[in-house]
Amino acid sequence: MIKKKKISLIIIVCLLSFLGPICENTIFASRCFAKGSDDKSVVLSFLNTMNDEENETLFELVKEYGAKNPKVKIQIENISFYDAKNHLEEKFRQKNLPDIMRVEIRLILPYARQKMFLPLDSYISTNDYVDYFPYLYKFSVLNAKELFGIPQVTDCLVLFYNKSHFKTAKIEQAPKSMDEFLSYARKLTIDEDGNSADSTLFNQYKISRYGFSYHFESYYLLPFIFSFGGNLCDETGAPLIKSDKTKAALKFIYDLKSKHNVVPSKIDPKFGHDFTLMEFMDGRVSMVIDGPWNIKKILKGAAFKNADNLGLAVIPREQNSASPIGGQYLAISSSCKNPKEAYDFINYINSKEAQVKFARANYIIPTRKSAMEQVQSDSAGADISIRKILFEQMKLAALHAYNIPEPQYLDELNKALEKLLSGQTGFDETLEALSAKFETLAKELK
Repeated sequence: MIKKKKISLIIIVCLLSFLGPICENTIFASRCFAKGSDDKSVVLSFLNTMNDEENETLFELVKEYGAKNPKVKIQIENISFYDAKNHLEEKFRQKNLPDIMRVEIRLILPYARQKMFLPLDSYISTNDYVDYFPYLYKFSVLNAKELFGIPQVTDCLVLFYNKSHFKTAKIEQAPKSMDEFLSYARKLTIDEDGNSADSTLFNQYKISRYGFSYHFESYYLLPFIFSFGGNLCDETGAPLIKSDKTKAALKFIYDLKSKHNVVPSKIDPKFGHDFTLMEFMDGRVSMVIDGPWNIKKILKGAAFKNADNLGLAVIPREQNSASPIGGQYLAISSSCKNPKEAYDFINYINSKEAQVKFARANYIIPTRKSAMEQVQSDSAGADISIRKILFEQMKLAALHAYNIPEPQYLDELNKALEKLLSGQTGFDETLEALSAKFETLAKELK
C-alpha cells in the first residue's frame, strides 16, 4: 500500500546483463545500451513503484535475469507510489504506456476495463496460476474469465508500537480492543512535566509525546472503520457513511484528536503520511498504523536502533480485527510489442525464489503459496515475530475479504478528513457532505 514521497522523482535506470545493475548514464534511456548490441535485442520498459529498500532486492533480480537473457534489456523507470496513478493515466492518454507496470491493487480492474492491459491467460502456466493465493484473483480477473495482473505483493495494515514507551507506562501487552487502545493512547500521551493524558494534572497545551498519530490519508484509517464493522460503501457502491457502525468509527477517530488529545493537534497536509512515520521513528509518537513496506525504514529511526524495541500487533477489535487488503500487481501494456518476453520477465522477478528473497529482506508478504510456506518455515532471526504478526493480520484481512472501496470514494474521504481533522468543518457537517458526495458517485459508477 503500503508503500513514498509525494514529490515526483523519475529516474530512468537501465540494468544490463554484463555491465552491472545501473547504466553509466542514468538520465537518458536512449543511451542505455551495451556497446555492440545488435538490432535483435528486445528492450522492455518497466514502470516501477518500489521504495529504495525494495529496489535493492529488485536490482539484484534484474541483474540475474539479464545474465540469463542477454538479448533482453530492461529499462526501469522509478516513480513514487503516490505519483504512479496520475503518471500512468497521463501515459495512457498519450498512448505511450511502458511495456510492464507495477500497479496498485485497486487500479487493476478499472484500468483493465479501459483496455490498458494485455490479458495474461495465454501466458501463465497452470502451475503458476494455482500457486497464487486464489482470493487475490478477485482484484485482477475481469468478468470471471480474463486475467490482467499477476500479484507481486499483498499487504495489510497493522499496529506498530514502541515497546519502551509501553514499559515506562507499565503497559504489558498490545491493545486487543478499541477500549484498550484508547486507554493506552491516553497513558502514553504525556505533557512536558511527564503527566499522562489520563491524569488531572495533564496540560494539553504542552504535550511532549503523543500516544498515537494518524494522517487524513483515509487508507490508514480504514482499519478503524472495519474494526467497528463499518465500511464506506456496500458491494453495490451504495454509501454507508451515515450507517451506525461507520459513523461510530469516524466519531472514534475524530474524538482521538478533538476530545482525548492523544494525536497531534496540528496535521499539515503538505507532509503526508511520511511525517507521521518520522514522528514515530523519532520517538515522538508511541503508536501508528502502517504496513510492512515501511518496516526497514522504521528500523533506521532513532527510537529503533535496537530493533527489538519495535512491536507489531493485529488491529484492536471493536467487532473485528480488520485491515484492508493492499498490494501491487505486475501488468503488461496492451500495446506491448514483446508480450512473451515481458511475461517471462515478470514471472522471473515474481518466482517463488524471488518472492522468498523479497520476504526475507523486506518483510514482504508473499502472494505465492509455495513462497509463503518456505518463509513460514524459517525458525531463526529477530524478524520472525514481526512476520508472524503480519501473516496473522493478513489471514484476518483475507478472511473478512474487506475490499478497498473504489478510488473515488477514498479520494473524497481524504478531502473531507483533511477539513475535519484540521478544524475547518464540524463532524456532522462533514458526514452530511460526504454522504451526498457518495450518493452522486454511486450513480456515476453504475
